[in-house]
Amino acid sequence: MNPSRSVFEPPGEPEAPTNVTAPARADPSVDPVLECWFELERYLEQRARELNAEVRGYPRPIARCDDQLPKLLEQRARANEQLQRAWAADAAAPSPLSGPWLEARRQILASPMVIEDDQTETAIRARLREMLSGLHGLA
Repeated sequence: MNPSRSVFEPPGEPEAPTNVTAPARADPSVDPVLECWFELERYLEQRARELNAEVRGYPRPIARCDDQLPKLLEQRARANEQLQRAWAADAAAPSPLSGPWLEARRQILASPMVIEDDQTETAIRARLREMLSGLHGLA
């Protein structure tokens, strides 16, 4: 995965984020917790790209008649927000498994999921919570 990959939304779309660039990452093979964390990041990146593409391809809504677009826009915003938070956590606490690193991950795991009934995200988060609960009782 290219660490400088960006999630970009075309200008003019509602709530479109600016360029978001992923920071360079530590080697995830060092620890299973890191591997699980990076799996969640990769999944959030994938979901953000998919939701961005879905919004771009969404037909123009009829005023006051579209109930699916607001939900899609909310999911896209949540995906991009969580991805930005994950990258900010990587940059702010670069020492894996330190107290600040663990606290930042705990806060992200406490935030709402991108899509509430997403089984893949649920499974990744559950594994990461379980791993973190064994470290300093944080999860």
